[in-house]
Amino acid sequence: MKKAILIIISILLLSCFFALTAFAAPAESMLLRAGGAVGGGGGGGFGGFARSHSDSKTAAKLKDMTGNDMFGMFLFYLLYFAFYLISLLGSILIPIIVHKRKKKAREETRRLMAEYDDFDGFWSYEFVLNRVKEVYFGIQKAWADGNMKNAEDMLTPALFNRYQKYLNAQRRDGEKNIMKNVKLKLAEPVYAKDFTNNEHDYFWAKIEGSMIDYVIIEETGVIVQGIKQEVVFTEYWRFTRRRDGNWVLAEIMQQYDFEKTKYYKGLDKL
Repeated sequence: MKKAILIIISILLLSCFFALTAFAAPAESMLLRAGGAVGGGGGGGFGGFARSHSDSKTAAKLKDMTGNDMFGMFLFYLLYFAFYLISLLGSILIPIIVHKRKKKAREETRRLMAEYDDFDGFWSYEFVLNRVKEVYFGIQKAWADGNMKNAEDMLTPALFNRYQKYLNAQRRDGEKNIMKNVKLKLAEPVYAKDFTNNEHDYFWAKIEGSMIDYVIIEETGVIVQGIKQEVVFTEYWRFTRRRDGNWVLAEIMQQYDFEKTKYYKGLDKL
């Protein structure tokens, strides 16, 4: 019974949260690195709603609904209190619920990978992490060099062609992407799927990194995109298997796009 009550409360709070955050448009990503230049946007959230809807606007709407007599004023303050109570509870409980769900997903992914590893060494957790790190630094260097050829064996053919085409266009425009202090703060598998046909295997990894990242006109050195400051980011990278069994990068999604798609479609649909 207690579990059912907790589930109902969680559903109500989540419903309120998503209804409120629907008003907050996600901020557009300005990332220029591999994946960032051709990816989606960053995320809006509870803070975005609070910033974009002032107290006075909320109060005005409630007063219009309740009227100005004594009963109306009582109802106004009751609704006003309820609104902020829901906001407060949502801001406290929703991150806790999300954190627990993510922790459970990470633990389940690690358990599944251990099972897969019993029959296929390419699923070894340590091997996967090392490969993710190798690919991360490899493609960032290739991107900064303006030629993905040195990272071709780290990418699917489709993604290699996509990135190389973008860099070729950048070179024709006389531009160059400058990337410095490339760091990988976190690499963590968050979803894994094994199939009888190894070429269908894939996993998603959460990537947290930072770097100084901007674009210049090569002839003059003038900055045309980005700034000379460290950029911190969170992305999700999908890896698939090559015919030789090794892992290659197939897709990069920005955090907001990934979590939105996961919520509405499920990771098995990605």
